Amino acid sequence: MIIKKLLLTVIVSAMTLSFSGCLSVSVDRKDEQTSADSAATLPEIRPEDESEEEPEETLTPIYDLSPIVSAYENETEADELSDKDREILERAEKIVEEVISPEMSDVEKIIALHDYITTHATYDSGMLLPIPKKSPDSDNPYGILVNGQGVCMGYTTTFKLLMDMIGVESIIVRGRSSDEEHAWNMVKIGENWYHIDVTWDDFTPDEEGRPPFHLYLLVPDSAMAAEHIWDRETAPKAEADDLIYYKTHGLYSESKEQTAQIIEELKKNGERYAEIMSDSNGALNRDLRSVYSYWISDLGDYVVILYWLV
Repeated sequence: MIIKKLLLTVIVSAMTLSFSGCLSVSVDRKDEQTSADSAATLPEIRPEDESEEEPEETLTPIYDLSPIVSAYENETEADELSDKDREILERAEKIVEEVISPEMSDVEKIIALHDYITTHATYDSGMLLPIPKKSPDSDNPYGILVNGQGVCMGYTTTFKLLMDMIGVESIIVRGRSSDEEHAWNMVKIGENWYHIDVTWDDFTPDEEGRPPFHLYLLVPDSAMAAEHIWDRETAPKAEADDLIYYKTHGLYSESKEQTAQIIEELKKNGERYAEIMSDSNGALNRDLRSVYSYWISDLGDYVVILYWLV
């Protein structure tokens, strides 16, 4: 019963978010959601006829992070910040101090900050209403870091600010998902670029104690293109898949047996969820689908399945 209620919550959340702009769960994604004894299929929402004229879209402005970053690098400039920017800086400094240590690699720092945001912020609850209403500052770091909620531009600018503070090269990518405006980040590690969508890794609604998810963490163009559209001519190419979270954390399966082994190990460690990636849907073990509720996400060359273990 608990699993069914959790599954229903996710489905209702997804249906609500489909009308909210930047999506953290998308209705028309080609995902499969079901439970041990029932199946639920989310409705597909099709774009309007392209022949119809549509009003010109006004893009969400990108918050100017430069004064905050400059003040972080030069403490004497902190006095020149606005009250809002000073509060953003103070909160961001505490986060970096709390989760980042000198011995960490850049990849470890990226994962730590990604996980912090997705577990300490939530998608703007006002955007989940039948008639969406965005809360003040949801599209900038103040919303995420101080108010604890935001939309995609809030998640994206917050992550960009934290990357600037730890010295990781990053950019903000504007694009579309589910035929609506969306934004996410790209980071450069070594000579390679990777995509990160913090918004879509923060499933809604939040559940107390829920671990972070990593569907769109350090992924290549091929995985991102499954649900995202952007200008590939101007954005850096992201072709490497060596840093995909599941591959670097023992969560990549090449067989049904390996999938079962991963899940058993996670259960022994007291985990409530299992995130597993494979390049083959068959390796995700159909036998286990009769035991656990699950959600499948198709990322082009890869398939990720999320099992509820309790």
